[in-house]
Amino acid sequence: MGDVVFSVSQNVIKTFQNMQWNGTSRYTTHNRHLRAPIVEFTGRDADTITFNITLSAYLGVNPRFEIRRLTEMQRTGEVLTLVLGKWIIWGGHSRWVIRGLNRGLERFDKDGEMLSMKVAITLLEYPPRKRVRYGPK
Repeated sequence: MGDVVFSVSQNVIKTFQNMQWNGTSRYTTHNRHLRAPIVEFTGRDADTITFNITLSAYLGVNPRFEIRRLTEMQRTGEVLTLVLGKWIIWGGHSRWVIRGLNRGLERFDKDGEMLSMKVAITLLEYPPRKRVRYGPK
C-alpha cells in the first residue's frame, strides 16, 4: 500500500486482518401518482476497502513510527496503489486514498512508550479522471 509493505519474516510481522472490499451503486427513485416508483440506475459509488493491522514492538514494528507515517498519508491525501502479492487491486485502473484511521492504543511500557496498537484503516477508491471501460465494447 504505497510505501507501506505488509510482510512476515523472522524479525518482523506486519500483516492485515479482516479485509473487506465494499462497492455500492447509486439509484434515483422517481415517484409516480398511485403507481410504484420508477428506479433509475445513476452510476456506481467509489469502492471502499477496510482492514485492521496490529503494530507491535513485540512483532518487530515501531508503532509510533508506523502510525505517524499512516497519519501523514491520510492527512495529505496521498494517492496509493494497493498490491496484494502480484495482484494490483482493480488492475491499475484505480488507486486508493486513506479515508480513515481508527487507532486503538493497547500497551505502553513504564515510561509511556507505545508498545502496541491496533489500527482500522478505511481506503477510498480514487478513480482515474479519464473514463475506463469495464464491460464489453
